[in-house]
Amino acid sequence: MKQLGRSQASLEAPLRRAKEMARQEVIGITEATRRRYLTPITGQELTYDEKKHQAIAFLAADPEPSEPGEDFTFIFGEVGITADTPYEVAQVVVNMAHTYKTSLGPMIERLRLLAGKRISEAATVLEVEQALAEFAEDIGEI
Repeated sequence: MKQLGRSQASLEAPLRRAKEMARQEVIGITEATRRRYLTPITGQELTYDEKKHQAIAFLAADPEPSEPGEDFTFIFGEVGITADTPYEVAQVVVNMAHTYKTSLGPMIERLRLLAGKRISEAATVLEVEQALAEFAEDIGEI
């Protein structure tokens, strides 16, 4: 009796599926982590960017602006919410942007990219699962 063998593509299908599922899980975990620090509202990135630019310009202005004009609408709009004075608001905005740019953002991105590399290089479903578990543990510490 002749025995039928599975094709190479058929043999590799479970690993391909595991890798794709792991990649999607990495995306979901990364998004959830970023949402702890960045508001996921459409257009919010533009708002953060504009606030950062206004804050930098405000802190560089001499003398310190006493009215929002067109240049500092976000800064003056947050007085009494983010901080008590426009100067303090600008400081908070710059500090938050700096922290994300130099610490949180790069850490999250490095872990995401490293997980993608490990998943791509995995030779077995178990290695894929291990790569995903390591990623979830590492990013959970942020």
